Amino acid sequence: MQTAGFLCAITLLLGSTSAWILPVPKESFSFRKQALPSSSSSSQPLSFKLPVPETIYSPDAVVALCMNALERNSDPLPNAGLEVCWNFSSEMCRQALGGSFAKFVEYAGNPTFQSMVNHQGWVSERISEVAGGPTRGAMFTIMVTVSPKGDAEERHFLWTLQQQRRPPNSGCWLVYECLFTKNAFEQTL
Repeated sequence: MQTAGFLCAITLLLGSTSAWILPVPKESFSFRKQALPSSSSSSQPLSFKLPVPETIYSPDAVVALCMNALERNSDPLPNAGLEVCWNFSSEMCRQALGGSFAKFVEYAGNPTFQSMVNHQGWVSERISEVAGGPTRGAMFTIMVTVSPKGDAEERHFLWTLQQQRRPPNSGCWLVYECLFTKNAFEQTL
């Protein structure tokens, strides 16, 4: 199994108390400069941007972004982790979850999904890769084992990502589906 630490990271400073760690594949590692506020403007809010799909993110990096964001769901804003997951969801996935971020937040309140929110840790293992064809982009499946908060039992989620072929996210990997493996068999019937 691979742990979440297999990726390099870029730290975007958001103030003196918080930072976003964005996983980036080692082969695409680069720094992006960001102006920091002067001490005289510390009373003004610092603007920042949550991670969004980019072609530099591999399927592993997208899962790491989502899982790391869910680990600290309300840092730096309430439901920021859920918003990162929403940002990396395909249109099909979004529609299946209600079609709006508000509906997704409501859906994420279910006990199964909640085991990923504010979790204690996670590990991943690549399962399969399917090459793209004439009608769809490549697909990648990753098994994620989550240690939920508290004394809850580990849970396994099967993440399927698809490389997008059309703008605006052409070439980006987005979450096609995320299945709790205990229920995965029922989904295939």
